[in-house]
Amino acid sequence: MFAQRRRRLGGGFALVALLVVVAGALLWGATQVSRGGDDGEESGIGGLFGGGDDDADAGSGWAPVVAASLDSGQRVDLAGSVDDVALATLAATVESAPVAVSVDTDTGPRFAAAADLATSLQAPLLVTTAVVAPADDETTATPSTTPTASPSASTTSATSPSAAGSADDASPAAPVGTAADLLTRWGTDHVVAIGTPPPSGATVHAVEVTVAAPSPSASAAPGATADPTSAATASTAPAQPTVTVDLPDQVTAMLDDAAAAGPTGTAGPTVVARADESGSPLLRADVVTTLDVLGTSPVLWTQDDPRRDEDVRAALSDGTSWVLAVPDEHRPAPSDADWNGILLAAATAPELPGGGLVLFPDRVFVASYGNPSGPALGVLGERDVQGSIAYTKDLASQYDGLFGEDVQVQPAFEIIVTIASAGPEPTGDYSRREDLDLVTEWVDAATEEGLYVVLDLQPGRTDFLTQAKEVEELLIRPNVGLALDPEWRLKPDQVHLQQIGTVTTAEVNQVSEWLAGLVVEHNLPQKLLIIHNFRLAMLTEREDLVDHPELATMVHVDGQGAQPAKDATYEVITSAGPDFLWWGWKNFYDEDVGLRSPQDTAAVEPQPNFISYQ
Repeated sequence: MFAQRRRRLGGGFALVALLVVVAGALLWGATQVSRGGDDGEESGIGGLFGGGDDDADAGSGWAPVVAASLDSGQRVDLAGSVDDVALATLAATVESAPVAVSVDTDTGPRFAAAADLATSLQAPLLVTTAVVAPADDETTATPSTTPTASPSASTTSATSPSAAGSADDASPAAPVGTAADLLTRWGTDHVVAIGTPPPSGATVHAVEVTVAAPSPSASAAPGATADPTSAATASTAPAQPTVTVDLPDQVTAMLDDAAAAGPTGTAGPTVVARADESGSPLLRADVVTTLDVLGTSPVLWTQDDPRRDEDVRAALSDGTSWVLAVPDEHRPAPSDADWNGILLAAATAPELPGGGLVLFPDRVFVASYGNPSGPALGVLGERDVQGSIAYTKDLASQYDGLFGEDVQVQPAFEIIVTIASAGPEPTGDYSRREDLDLVTEWVDAATEEGLYVVLDLQPGRTDFLTQAKEVEELLIRPNVGLALDPEWRLKPDQVHLQQIGTVTTAEVNQVSEWLAGLVVEHNLPQKLLIIHNFRLAMLTEREDLVDHPELATMVHVDGQGAQPAKDATYEVITSAGPDFLWWGWKNFYDEDVGLRSPQDTAAVEPQPNFISYQ
């Protein structure tokens, strides 16, 4: 590789890391670099650009980049293409740059020279157009004379709600148009340019970089014979091109001033980037170089869900501001999710019972189902609250180890909070509300004992969203989820037990959108949303269900009776998708023919992640 000094600021940039980021391992190896006009004397780029002299010309025009400072707790979400995000990231992290370095390629020896210049000058690096890297055998690569094709001329930015406890949402970074607009924003007076710089009012200092192919004899090892039949005499090192960098005097003076000043960069906001398969940031290389100049590195979001990513959680948990520099095409599905809000949860949300911020796949709930007022609606009402907690914990313990060592078995309550009734009730909707104080008492006790709680709705002739909002004060707790029971969702002329209720997917999507918004607003861990089901007609247009990462959406199969019939129902319901759904299973003490054992229940396929007893 280039023989460079490796230090974070004021010295040669760690080229290997850069080239891996941009194009994988390049083939320039230990390239020789010559400074034009120095009688061919060879030296490393770090030696050329990292030299210092305390008596250097103070009028060189050099001045370091200044890191931007976002308001405390601000989270900026940059959306768009790779080029859009690159410019917007530079705008969000760099406040001013009297000197900037520009280059018209993002790979190869010419880019490497620009990166090293930027690092040594403590200046931001700006790729003005993406061009194909020169081939290894190309003899020269002179500065471009074609007009610069700047990245996209429109970049929009959006923000998620600010950190918990803040009254105002963070303001988005101002849109960035072109590279030239960025130089104007930075107040750049001097552009050190390899290739054609973007148009600006700055003084341009053209740097010529020439790449010369090695001579054929360069592949022979020193002192080796020319016998082509002797493999032992052939060099194992590939021939490398020679790179010559011709620096104007004023750029040399800037470099001297920078080296004499020493490191002056200060880290700006944390930049969060997706990682590729090799673990390198999916950022344009000029952004990586500029962050290095600022004395920071991007936080790599390596998993599909950052709430599972311990490195992301650790890096952001100190409450610093950050820029979400992830282009649309690099976002996990669903790409339009509020990933900034999910990152906020990864950094600061309270954990679920048993730990973590994401419910599945490494957790199985075992729940007692019913209503606290009595045993008629399920096992939950057969005991007082402490007796129900002890019973449920014992029930869950019977499943320990049945799903493997890495799966946590979590005891839970599923409490019916609105109860289907035979008459219209005072509200006229054939649904009786349980006393909220009683429900809260049970939720409090369950929370203290480490149980998860699901609130079950049987809405009658009203809609699920209306009833869900009635228990919002409980749903904003981190250990409380929601269940919708379509069997008891009546049309205006229907009556319970005369018709089986149904719900449209559109109505479920209204609930899920509201509930996901509640998770973001209150900075909560992932929340469980259950849809009970024992026939496909109970949930229409299932393929249109919306997936919200803030929620773990589950279809809970409630078939009862003989086990073969239950298995058949489960197979039909689970085969209907969509793929993002999780699955639940219910055992009925009285209605099932042959109660399934914990071992047999755990063997159900696909594996249920919520097993309830009624």
